[in-house]
Amino acid sequence: MRGPAYHSVVKPFVDRLQVENFFCVKKVDVALTRLHAFIGPNDSGKSTLLRSLVFMGSRTAGSAYPQAPTWASLPDAMVTAHMGDERWLQVSDQVGNRSSAGGHLGLAQLVRLEPDALRQPCRLIPHNQRISFENERGVGLAGVLDAMLSRHPEQFLALRARFTELFTGIERVEIQNTSDHKKVIGVTLDGGRQVGPEGMSEGMLYWLAFKALQYATKPGILLIEEPENGLHPARIREVAALLRELSAETQVLVATHSPLVINELQPEEVTIITRTAEDGTIATPMTMTKNFEQRRQIYALGELWLSYADGVLESELVGGDDAKDTKAAG
Repeated sequence: MRGPAYHSVVKPFVDRLQVENFFCVKKVDVALTRLHAFIGPNDSGKSTLLRSLVFMGSRTAGSAYPQAPTWASLPDAMVTAHMGDERWLQVSDQVGNRSSAGGHLGLAQLVRLEPDALRQPCRLIPHNQRISFENERGVGLAGVLDAMLSRHPEQFLALRARFTELFTGIERVEIQNTSDHKKVIGVTLDGGRQVGPEGMSEGMLYWLAFKALQYATKPGILLIEEPENGLHPARIREVAALLRELSAETQVLVATHSPLVINELQPEEVTIITRTAEDGTIATPMTMTKNFEQRRQIYALGELWLSYADGVLESELVGGDDAKDTKAAG
C-alpha cells in the first residue's frame, strides 16, 4: 500500500531548515518538501521546529504572534530557512541576509486547534481584511465561515453539502448570531431543531476548521500540530487529502502522531524527530531509516513507523551504523 503520487509545484517553498540553540533543539538541519510531516516520540522537538518558523516570522514581520519569545531571550539561537538559492537568516536578536524569503516567512501561520476555541463566539471579518482564524487555537471559526458565505457563497454551499453527507442526522450547518457583532457555529438537525456549538462533536468542529483553512487567505507557510485529533479514521484520510490540496498553494508542515496521516504521504515527505540527552534533537529522513527499501515493500508508510517505533528513541528505525551518516544532529 502506497500513498498518492507526489506532484512537484513550481512555487517557492522552504526546502531546508537549519535550527540551532532554540529551546530543546541544539542543532538540526532538515530537508523539507511542500507537504511535510514530522513524526516521532513526545518531547522530541517536532513542535519546536514548527515554532522556530513562527517565531522567526513574527520577529521579522511583526506578525500576530505576540506570545512569541523575544530573540533576546534566546541569545544563541539561529534559524536559517533556505528557499532554493535564497536564504533567510535570523541570528540571536539580529536580522541578516534579507531576501524575498523573509516576506514569505512573515506569513507563517501555526494551527493547533482546540474544540473549546472553535466553539467560542467571535467577531466578524470586515470585507477588506484577510480571512483567517483569530489565533492558533481556532478562535474565529464562525467568522471565517461567515466571510466565506459573504464573499464566496458557492464555496460555503459546497462545504455545507459535504458536511451533511459525512455527518448523518444534520440538515445543515449554519452561523448563529450571539449579538449584533458576534457569531458562533451551529447546526440544524433533521426535524428542524437548532443546536449551538456546545452540542457539536469535536469531530464536526475539527472537520469544519480544516475545510475552512482551504478557503481562508493562504499564509506563506501553514504549520499544523496533530491534524488527526478528534477525527474518525475515515475523516483523517480526507483531511490528509485536503492538506495535499492546500500544499499546491502554500507549504504545509505537520507534526503528527498518526500513522494514518503518514500513510497518505510519500517517503520523502516524512522526517522522524528523536532526541537524546547527548545530542539533543535529531532529524532522520524516513528514506534513510534502517532497511527502508525492504520494509516499504511490505508496509504502508505509517504502518512501517508503527511496527518499528518504540516511542522513546525509535531505535529500531534510526539506530545503527547504517543510519548514522544520514542523520542531522546536534
